[in-house]
Amino acid sequence: HDPAGGGGGGSGTMRRGEKGTPPGGGSGDETPPKDETPPKDEPPPKSPMATVRWLVRELGVPVDVVNVNGHSALHKCAIYGHGDVIEWLLSETTCNRAEYMGPDDRGASPSALAAANGYETLAAELRHVEDRTMRLPVVYDGCGVGDGA
Repeated sequence: HDPAGGGGGGSGTMRRGEKGTPPGGGSGDETPPKDETPPKDEPPPKSPMATVRWLVRELGVPVDVVNVNGHSALHKCAIYGHGDVIEWLLSETTCNRAEYMGPDDRGASPSALAAANGYETLAAELRHVEDRTMRLPVVYDGCGVGDGA
């Protein structure tokens, strides 16, 4: 696996609206426009983003699952640096809930998996999302430390 972009196909970040060059330097013509998806009898599109949308929208593949290792779709996308897919999953599906961002059976969150595979920018963005989603704000009752309360 090449974190510099060799096998992942993603940009490694979750930027909205940014178009990258497809793996192999293609023109991008093989990716259907956003609102168009190929009919069910056609093969899946070539890009990871188009493929995920096709699987979810056309074939009804559920994204709200966690496998035996504790990996959700977010974990898998983080491993391969698919920031664009993560952005879509967080905004368009139920993957924005804490149960899909939690640590796997080895204690690794999606952000930790992204960092371990060299996607530092994506890891930082995921950490921010995880922090917002999984941690409750600290509530102080007005008592200061050491005031006898």
